[in-house]
Amino acid sequence: MNLARLGRTVLSIAVLAAAWPVLANTSSGRGLVVDNAGNPLADVTVTFRNTASDKAVYATKTNKKGRFVLDGLLYYETGRWIMTAELEGWVATHMKVESRTETAVVGKTAIDLSPDKKPMEIIVRPFGVAEVEFTMTPRDQWEASRTAAPAAPVAAGEVPEGAVAAPAQEDDYARAFRLAKEGDLDGSAEAFAKAKPSAAADPDLLEGYANVLYRLKRYPEAAAESSAAIAVAPERLNPRRILYSAQVSREDWAGAAETLTGIAELKPDDPWVLEQRAFLAARSGDSGSAIAAFEAMSAADPNNVEAWVALGGLYADAGQLAKSEAAYRKVVEIDPSNAYQTFYNLGALLQNKPNPTKEDTRRAIEAFRKALEIKPDYAIAHRSLGFALIGAGDLAGGRRALERYLELQPKASDAAQIRAMVAKLPK
Repeated sequence: MNLARLGRTVLSIAVLAAAWPVLANTSSGRGLVVDNAGNPLADVTVTFRNTASDKAVYATKTNKKGRFVLDGLLYYETGRWIMTAELEGWVATHMKVESRTETAVVGKTAIDLSPDKKPMEIIVRPFGVAEVEFTMTPRDQWEASRTAAPAAPVAAGEVPEGAVAAPAQEDDYARAFRLAKEGDLDGSAEAFAKAKPSAAADPDLLEGYANVLYRLKRYPEAAAESSAAIAVAPERLNPRRILYSAQVSREDWAGAAETLTGIAELKPDDPWVLEQRAFLAARSGDSGSAIAAFEAMSAADPNNVEAWVALGGLYADAGQLAKSEAAYRKVVEIDPSNAYQTFYNLGALLQNKPNPTKEDTRRAIEAFRKALEIKPDYAIAHRSLGFALIGAGDLAGGRRALERYLELQPKASDAAQIRAMVAKLPK
């Protein structure tokens, strides 16, 4: 690959000025759906819904090997993902998620599921991948297990062979943590509230309560409980992070900056601190501070793709074109096999602005075409290119791109809709 030519192409795809450079980037979901015996399940509808926008809903079906891929998931800083698996006659009963960036695993979750349980919200990072495995159970088996007759009674105090003796009564403290682990956030919050009067100085309870409240989007209460946890145990990082996240969600930028300073004092070299400093600087429109923060991120981790992509856009906005070219070339150098994804992300960023200009559309088209030059069978890029070309007035070009998308993904969830659109476009 000619990196110099690649860099010159990227220069024409400027990232938005005075904005957090990775807020509207994209992520991916992929994984496997199996039955209780580990056998793959085909034709399962897997859906990813982002809580920040009712338009951010992506669905696909598993193939014969039970696998699925969802590319182009728009990233919202304030949103989390709800992931579901649906198949007629079956119930999703377990889910494992590993959330990763290109360079690191950033979170792992495993949870039991049921149709009457509130789904867990999962964080997926920008440019990140959510590796998901669903286990499904035939609905009749699941219903039978819920209505099965209880085992024959045993003598008082006797524990059946192979069983573990349970405590006579679970208190609110233990119940709160158990329900949180099982994903019943409303029940957990209620139990925490009942347990708090007798454990108001317990940092574990305060931190756990704050975390559940934050996940329920009860941000003022989450901030109050995390502040209480900090007062009791100022050396702990997690309550400070919860407080910071709650402040960001409430757009309390001054409070968030103060909290982040406290976190940095405890752990100054934490990559997360560097990342959030960059976020706050870019959010305030302070491009100089944002550049400095992302430069610190790239210095701490030279393989941090997000930092280099952000720097490429910020440098371009600042007129530092040589540095912008070098930053984008660094992205390709780190992982040349996935450079197509970087170009697609840049195109998606421009295409999904609230009010894209003609220049935004032109740059998006150029980005999608570059992604397809590197990976001609990248189906979602053909679809995005088609829509961008239609938006630019090139109806015939849009039709060709969408036809290619249908050739690559004839069974896509939106295939029928795309075919209907293609039928109305000129050749």
